[in-house]
Amino acid sequence: MRNIFIILLSATFFVACNENPTESITYYPNGSVHLKGIWVDGLRQGEHITYNENGAITLKVNYVDSVENGYMFIGYESGEVRAKGNLVDGVQQGEWIIYYESGGVDTKGNLVDGEKQGEWISYFENGGVEFKENYINGVYEGEQIGYYENGAVKAKSNFVDGVLQG
Repeated sequence: MRNIFIILLSATFFVACNENPTESITYYPNGSVHLKGIWVDGLRQGEHITYNENGAITLKVNYVDSVENGYMFIGYESGEVRAKGNLVDGVQQGEWIIYYESGGVDTKGNLVDGEKQGEWISYFENGGVEFKENYINGVYEGEQIGYYENGAVKAKSNFVDGVLQG
């Protein structure tokens, strides 16, 4: 493990000091690719991809001047999508979706400046709705509903400024 760290540190230092666009690739001891991306003037640019030892993508993110911007993919060790969404200046923005490893949607909702905004819906693995929650600036607001797997309502509550009412 110490040797991998030294190799990665050396490769990162070499690439970061290079003033021309350079593709950086680091490898696992088994020879498979670990990290791949472009550096320009010591800054990450464009798509950078992280793989596990079996070659599955576990992270894919776009950079502008070493700041995360654009589409982000987070994968399970199997390579199946775990989460995806967008970043602006390193902050989550827009729709984000979290998945079960089986491929079904676990949770989806909108983020504004990294805070939950509007309706967020969580699903059972069978696809049925488990929760519906509402947020304003990351704080519970309005009606929250939980469901049983058969679709029947399990619980309802109402929030104002994050405080449970009644």
